[in-house]
Amino acid sequence: MSMFGDNAGYEAAARADRSLDLGNHIHFCHWRQIERLIVLLTYDQPMGTIH
Repeated sequence: MSMFGDNAGYEAAARADRSLDLGNHIHFCHWRQIERLIVLLTYDQPMGTIH
């Protein structure tokens, strides 16, 4: 995130897509999880159910 700033999520998605194109499903899953984490970190409000 420090390297790509606001475009970090797009970069993670691009890397996931590239890994999938190369047939590397392990790296694909890795980059998809990073993409989801970046999206969650961008929200200022709590998401989901709060207990």
